Amino acid sequence: LSTGERRRLSMIPMMMCKPPLLLLDEIDHGLDDTTLADLLQLLNELRQEGQAVVLTTHSPDLMTWAKISGGRLWKIKDRIMQEVDA
Repeated sequence: LSTGERRRLSMIPMMMCKPPLLLLDEIDHGLDDTTLADLLQLLNELRQEGQAVVLTTHSPDLMTWAKISGGRLWKIKDRIMQEVDA
């Protein structure tokens, strides 16, 4: 399986359990644009159902998605975490 396929398969059990909080690390790694768009749509649906989503990223595109989806952005620098504007 490709990296993206393995990534998608690893997320299925977690999303099926519908935990109250999803912790996701670099979710865009190995995903093509279409698959990432589908995943972000699913995350939006889960958030609308009441699940909290926390994700780490270095991607400006994912930071923009988080902000326009009503999320909050935080930066950690020198072991200090602070909220930032996009």
